[in-house]
Amino acid sequence: MVAFSFFHPGYEHSGFFPEYFILIIFAFAEITNAKCHLHFKQVEAEINDKYQEMYGKPKGPEGELRRTQILQSLAKCAPLNELGFALVTGADWFWESIAWLCIAFVIQTPLAFIWVAIFITWHGVKA
Repeated sequence: MVAFSFFHPGYEHSGFFPEYFILIIFAFAEITNAKCHLHFKQVEAEINDKYQEMYGKPKGPEGELRRTQILQSLAKCAPLNELGFALVTGADWFWESIAWLCIAFVIQTPLAFIWVAIFITWHGVKA
């Protein structure tokens, strides 16, 4: 979708937002999203250690699946005032939505904005 839009002979940037401005916002959103995921990984590791101290190593695939579900849900609920966690329920999804919105502004096709609307709605329901 991105390559088709950029390399299409009739592509013209509207100039509504300068492309370098969109690139800066996109880079910031993706870096912040990566920080959110690194935070989740760290918290999940800490919770995993405590889980194994309390309950021991899970036995069988069902025990492993249950442990994984518990860890993922607890890691998402960990309090953090940085990276937007104090402002929205799912900061990682928020920053991902901002990144997709930047891509949609660069591409400037109805399909790109429809995809962003679907993405935001889908993650809004999950949050």
